[in-house]
Amino acid sequence: MVQDAVIRNIEIIGEASHNIEERFPEFSEQHPELPLAFAYQMRNAVAHGYLKWIWKLSGRLFSTTYQV
Repeated sequence: MVQDAVIRNIEIIGEASHNIEERFPEFSEQHPELPLAFAYQMRNAVAHGYLKWIWKLSGRLFSTTYQV
């Protein structure tokens, strides 16, 4: 269940990031510190079935903050 929630949130964030880049390019240019393109790439990876890779990556990203 946790895995599904993480995947769904990655999809939502990635899609929103893509929409921001497409609809508000000036915002993207003004905020290069936001990883909008990376978030969309992560969304694509999840949507196209790279589940094991994403799950391992999320564990590595959050293992320093939370005990996974």
